[in-house]
Amino acid sequence: MSEWSSAYGYHVARQISGERIAIRGRTYDYRDLIKSIGGRWDRFARQWIVTMPRNNQRCADILYALTSGGCVWRLV
Repeated sequence: MSEWSSAYGYHVARQISGERIAIRGRTYDYRDLIKSIGGRWDRFARQWIVTMPRNNQRCADILYALTSGGCVWRLV
């Protein structure tokens, strides 16, 4: 799961709890959602960095919404 992909779905989002992920793509419309789960903007890499909380259903739902909205993510 190291390459960028939007193909990973809901179940994978639940499995990566506690992991750091990077989110890029069309994130501008979703920046408030990303901030709400603790996302920090890395201006040099032009991507968001988020540490997924353990066993958090809400974060998995947000990551799934980002994926369906055109964003891509990968484990960091």
